[in-house]
Amino acid sequence: MKKRIFSLVLAIAFCVCLMLPASAVSVTEANVPDLEVTAQAVNPLSVNVGPARAGCAGYISGGYGQLTCTLGRSISGGYVQAAVSYGNSSGIVDCFVKLPNGAIQSLGAVSATGGSTPQVPIYSLPAGDYTFMFQCTTTAQLYVSATISEP
Repeated sequence: MKKRIFSLVLAIAFCVCLMLPASAVSVTEANVPDLEVTAQAVNPLSVNVGPARAGCAGYISGGYGQLTCTLGRSISGGYVQAAVSYGNSSGIVDCFVKLPNGAIQSLGAVSATGGSTPQVPIYSLPAGDYTFMFQCTTTAQLYVSATISEP
C-alpha cells in the first residue's frame, strides 16, 4: 500500500514538473535593447511570402521607435511588412518604412495587442538601409519586427 501511494505521489510530481517552464527570464531595463536595432538575419522559414532578404526586431517604448534593416543586394520586387508581438498593451501602432532613396511608405496600422501589417509590394528594392518607424498611441514597451522578402 505504501509503495502504491509513493508511486502515485511520484507520478503526480513528475507531471507537475513537465508542466513548468524550462527556464524563466526576468526582463529588466538592463537587458532591453536600445530603440534603434541593427538588422539581424531572419530565418527564411519564418516568412510566409518567400525568402526573407532582410529582417530586424527589437523593443520600442515611449510612443515611438525605429529599426534599421539592411538589404544586402537589390531585388527587382518584393514585400515589406511590420509586426507587433502579442502583448497586453492597448492602442494602435502606425508603421512606416523609409526607403534608401528617402521616400517614406506607410505600411498601415496594427493593434498594440499584436498583429502584422499587410505585405506591401514594392516593385524595386535597391540595396541599402530600410528604416522601419513605429508610432504608438501607448507608451508601453512593445516588441516589434520587420521583414523584407521576395515573392
